[in-house]
Amino acid sequence: MKQWLVDFGIDPKRVTHSDNKGWLAFDATTEEAEGLLHAEYHLYEHTTMDHVTAACERYVYFYSTRLWNTI
Repeated sequence: MKQWLVDFGIDPKRVTHSDNKGWLAFDATTEEAEGLLHAEYHLYEHTTMDHVTAACERYVYFYSTRLWNTI
C-alpha cells in the first residue's frame, strides 16, 4: 500500500503507520486526494450548524492485488 502512494508521488517521509500498524496516514492536498481516489471534492455548507465541510459523493479505490501480496 505504501508503495502505491509513493508511485503516485507521495514522498514516503510523509507516510506514517498507526500504532497498531493497521493504518497508513499522511496529509494530502485536495488535488492529491482527488487524484488518488478518482474523486471530485466540493464544499458542502451545513446551514443549520453554520459549518462548511469538504467531501465527495463517491470515490474509486484502485489497488493491485499483486502489489498487495508483495508488501
